[in-house]
Amino acid sequence: MNNQICIENLKRSYSRKIVLKDINLTFKEGTISTIIAPNGEGKTTLLSVIADFVYPDQGQVRYEGICEKRNTVLLLSGDRNLYVKNTVQENLKFFAVLSGMTKQQTLEGLESCRKLFPIYDKIQHKVIEELSFGQKRLVSIMSAVVMDAKCIMIDEASEGLDIANIEVLKSILQTIKKERIIIMASQDSSFITDLSDQLHFLKDGRIVKSCESLTPEKFIALYKNLYMNGVDG
Repeated sequence: MNNQICIENLKRSYSRKIVLKDINLTFKEGTISTIIAPNGEGKTTLLSVIADFVYPDQGQVRYEGICEKRNTVLLLSGDRNLYVKNTVQENLKFFAVLSGMTKQQTLEGLESCRKLFPIYDKIQHKVIEELSFGQKRLVSIMSAVVMDAKCIMIDEASEGLDIANIEVLKSILQTIKKERIIIMASQDSSFITDLSDQLHFLKDGRIVKSCESLTPEKFIALYKNLYMNGVDG
């Protein structure tokens, strides 16, 4: 069986306000999928439901193959996934232990980070609170690599990254997606169009458009049509 996550007839509300409704999506191994919407449309809520942080009111999320709940990691914006008083390496080792990895597996995970992230050697002994916003974002992604997560979800993936680190992140995600499911929430048109195999546009709680790769120009035109002109395209 291929590794995939299937969302069926999902509904979620807060204080009687429906945030998500009739969501049906499938995310497959080896792909990068992006949830697109303006702020406040439910992107983070959808990721939180997939990660089992939030329960749906209706519907279900099915994890097929070896992509189980425990192998799913949600990386929130900034340093909310990290222990800011500890070093980068201490954080990574802690998350490895938390996920049940052996000492040898942890060392292998750290070596993977060293190979994938050019910044690793420079910051591994730095305390998290000393890092820039963008560096914290990269450390969060390192934690998912160390844990060998089979599904990595990233909220506002490119937020706070300079151009050089955005290019690094693109290369990393393209490399690690081969054996993983990558799901992002983002509004960065260039980042999205360079990376995404599937794009899902969320509006008024529903997925109103799904498509494969788009050029930046077509993406911007579709985004304006959906969210700035009040047309469901």
